Amino acid sequence: MLDLDLVPQEYLAFEKDIKKRGIRWVTARDDAQRMRALSAGWMKEYRPVFASSLGVVDQLVQVDDDVTWLRSRSGVRTESSEFCARLRRIARTISRELLPVYDANRWSLASNIANQSEDGPILKRLTTVDEALARSYRQALLDLNDPNRLTYVGPATELREVLGVTIRRLSPPDNEIVDKPWFKGHLGKPTRAERIRAILGDKERSAPPTQTLEIIDSAIGSVARSTYERASAVTHLGRNTPQEEVDKLRTWVEAVLGEILPMPG
Repeated sequence: MLDLDLVPQEYLAFEKDIKKRGIRWVTARDDAQRMRALSAGWMKEYRPVFASSLGVVDQLVQVDDDVTWLRSRSGVRTESSEFCARLRRIARTISRELLPVYDANRWSLASNIANQSEDGPILKRLTTVDEALARSYRQALLDLNDPNRLTYVGPATELREVLGVTIRRLSPPDNEIVDKPWFKGHLGKPTRAERIRAILGDKERSAPPTQTLEIIDSAIGSVARSTYERASAVTHLGRNTPQEEVDKLRTWVEAVLGEILPMPG
């Protein structure tokens, strides 16, 4: 399964290597081979994944153009500053523009699948974990649908806390996660993405929908991170938080909860 979070890192690593060498011109044979490999990886592996989910959007065309330019410079004497600028732009476009939209689309699909399944609504499953969390979640939904509210900071905060506490409650102890071969962590502690990965790895599944598993396996790391960060950003907007933004947040939170909450007994 492709890890799309690694795509921009490949271009940034190339840029870092060029800067470390302190060269003015990119002419080395190894660099030319690396250009061809990056171009092939984008066109044959990564681009089809983005295109199948998003279509041929402007951001995808931008990356195509930059990757094509890089490929055309293979073996051609090129200013390192211009070369590095292209590498940075490719990484920035993928990480800041393509990946967030891709994550939203994939998780919206996952949420729809989860909501249509026979395992019941999120509220009932959340109740089996913690009734207080379920009450907070229900309060967020009530507030979100209240047409008389002057601000939606309250439901945004409730949703953020429900997501964060649920992840911590369901994840294995930290000492078990840090022993996993894929653990990287942040300041020695598991990230939210790693906690969710540990939850899903230990979760018993009974004939799970294939499409849902595919979505989770391909997007779990980036979505777990971006969902929580989106929740924090919405909260910090203060009294200007629009109802539509919080409703989008609810969809993403429900998609994550739909995968990590225990199935009804």
